[in-house]
Amino acid sequence: MINKLTKKILKSLADGQNVLITGPLHAGKTTLFNCVLTKLNNCTVIQTKKVDDVVMAYYNGQSAKIGYRTGQTMQSIDTGLDFLTMAAAEFIKGEQILLAIDEIGFLEARCDEYLNLIVQSAKQKSLIAVLRQDRHAFIERMAQLEPYVLIELTGEHKQI
Repeated sequence: MINKLTKKILKSLADGQNVLITGPLHAGKTTLFNCVLTKLNNCTVIQTKKVDDVVMAYYNGQSAKIGYRTGQTMQSIDTGLDFLTMAAAEFIKGEQILLAIDEIGFLEARCDEYLNLIVQSAKQKSLIAVLRQDRHAFIERMAQLEPYVLIELTGEHKQI
């Protein structure tokens, strides 16, 4: 199933469509994203990962802490969100033609400037992004990404 979806995504990107991948936790979103990345060149990658109670962002060999858990709540860190904003702004100014983001979750969605730059990137160039399935501010902006293809995964897609 991953190979079929990878081909669909690559065709969509080649046709000038933005691609959004969403689904529940552990559905295989990042697995699919990484499979697609192995087939692409000329792209800028921004990744966020939760490690224990900390959320880290990675871009161009650099990293920043964007959030941390306190009890049941995730707290954002402004300097980390500034790091994401800087990465998206550099992409817009640069030569790369595709912005690849894994993932846009509720922490990232707290930063309007970052979300605005993602939308601008999608309009001016191309975007493939993994979206956390929860309701958050970026979901409301998806219509601004036209044309886009939405890939909704379930756990059955995880098998390669």
